[in-house]
Amino acid sequence: MASRLIEAGVRPGQIVGLWMPRGMHLLVMQAGIAKTGAAWLPMDQDTPLERLQICLEDAQAVGVLCDDGNAQALREAGITAWPATPLLAPLDGPVQRRCGARPEDPAYVIYTSGSTGKPKGILISQASICHFLRSENAILGVQASDRVYQGFSVAFDMSFEEIWIAYLVARHSGSRPRTSPVTLKPCRRCSPNSASACCTRCPRCWRCSAKTCPVCG
Repeated sequence: MASRLIEAGVRPGQIVGLWMPRGMHLLVMQAGIAKTGAAWLPMDQDTPLERLQICLEDAQAVGVLCDDGNAQALREAGITAWPATPLLAPLDGPVQRRCGARPEDPAYVIYTSGSTGKPKGILISQASICHFLRSENAILGVQASDRVYQGFSVAFDMSFEEIWIAYLVARHSGSRPRTSPVTLKPCRRCSPNSASACCTRCPRCWRCSAKTCPVCG
């Protein structure tokens, strides 16, 4: 997938939109953008096209990775769209690899809600996110034997604690259905083969977490 994006002209320092439903393909697409050296600009699947356009134009994004069903609408709006199916098809030529990536290049851009006006983009560099992941895991202590529950939207930067720390040291257990997301252990019913498991939730969910497993209910 990264090879196809590089062949299409995606380079380190550029920004690529990510507009996909939850699931394995979303995580693969996110990792693929990272492998090109470009930054991703994530949006939830239910984000209106008009808001997506505003953010893409503000960030000067070169295109959007999307599910197959949204590709035509993006193109009709004048946006370069790369749908999932062609990107994920087996390669029939040499693998293209990135070159020229730098620590100061952007890793991702996340936009505010825009509730008080135009959405504002917050850009995080490759060096900054690498430092964050290592320093955060010095606190969380996620290990290679752990399974990590992925609950947050990729449009919310707390998802990095779930997805990228897991890539750094552990196994990933996959995405949850969409609901609201401090770190706790799911019950043994849903993680019977794990020495320990990690789930990140926002503080207001602590009370219900004490009663209900966040993974299997």
